Amino acid sequence: METDRYGIIGFGCAGYHAAKTIRRFRPRAQIDIFESGRGLLNPMLTTYFVEGKLDQPQMYPFGDPDSVCGELSLNLVRAKVEQLRPERMEITAGGMNQRYTSILIASGASAAVPPFAKTASKPVFFMRTEQDAQLLKEYLQRHSVRRAVVIGASMVGIKVTEALFLAQVETVLLDGAPQIFPLAAFPSMAGKIEEVLQKHGIELRCGVRVLGIGAGGVELADQADVPCDIVCLCVGTRANLDFLPADGAMAPETRRGVVVNTRMETSCSGVFAAGDCCEGGNLQTGGTAPIGLWANAAAQGICAGSNMVGMSREYYGTIPHNTARFLGTTFAGAGDPSYEGERFMLSTREMDLELVLDGGQLICFNLLGNSRISGVLKSILLKRILSPDGEISDCQQAILKQAGLTKDLINKIGGDKNGICI
Repeated sequence: METDRYGIIGFGCAGYHAAKTIRRFRPRAQIDIFESGRGLLNPMLTTYFVEGKLDQPQMYPFGDPDSVCGELSLNLVRAKVEQLRPERMEITAGGMNQRYTSILIASGASAAVPPFAKTASKPVFFMRTEQDAQLLKEYLQRHSVRRAVVIGASMVGIKVTEALFLAQVETVLLDGAPQIFPLAAFPSMAGKIEEVLQKHGIELRCGVRVLGIGAGGVELADQADVPCDIVCLCVGTRANLDFLPADGAMAPETRRGVVVNTRMETSCSGVFAAGDCCEGGNLQTGGTAPIGLWANAAAQGICAGSNMVGMSREYYGTIPHNTARFLGTTFAGAGDPSYEGERFMLSTREMDLELVLDGGQLICFNLLGNSRISGVLKSILLKRILSPDGEISDCQQAILKQAGLTKDLINKIGGDKNGICI
């Protein structure tokens, strides 16, 4: 009904796609967007801004938030949500209470802040928001920074490390895990990534425990301090959910994010969630997990928006996959690298590839270099999850063959034994 009113908490990728979907089906309905920041930023573009590869507007792929709200006739409320009351379908923000037909939680996530960062004796930077990127970029321009420490050998951490390298800052990359990209890379591939860092004069130290950030630099357990002028923290994110009811019985089920079903609906009827603040479907495990990917947030937002207006839609989720372009190469990985199975490795002048198969099904891969085939491999992995007996297309087989994969290996991951690769 056009008298319905919809509330969306957060205006990132998920919130945008939900609002656009609601507007498509409800041309005259009231849609309130609650966003205390600027909104519509792609966090993964912030390091490109620091490097000078993108201008400020280019971090906003959908355009200026105020202009977008005007085009979609959205009511943008520039206020922090203080409380959500699911049982009343009510949002409190800016000193006002408003009830809604349905509500979407799309509040995103913030950079995790470990306790030692709050007592640091050195300048500490994060990399999640436009302000984070502006602060680091301006500091590098205004100060003589000779040495930096990046804590967190993650996808974000490697990009921050690259930005510092391009700014001619000597950088040490630290992580408590035994290797770089611990949630995405095989140990053997992590070793090859470390070689790339070493070639560029970047020191990687894994398996360390940070005690604090003192006047002498980063303090480590059982090791000497790491001297530095600044510290960049890239140790993960936490969902922005401080507005949920303190009484757990009144709040939607929450683990590392708000748990949703295939309709993107939470355990509270009429309350939906999408994006980095939620736990949606993980196709590989069959459970739920926070999978912070831009395309995943978009699909979740579209699904949530459809169901908020009564247009039945389901989204079954995706798989963990990551791509990072850094220091002249590209790493891509999909699936859980801890899975065991039959392992295949291939090295050419253009790439290093490692695959894990289980019962003839591709379940995980790592690729360093030759990013042209990463999309093909991800597509095959997803296809075999959804249809284990399905075969990969002739076009995909041709792309893999051109990249250097053998006929036997292509057939093992699903190639047609009567097709072009024989």
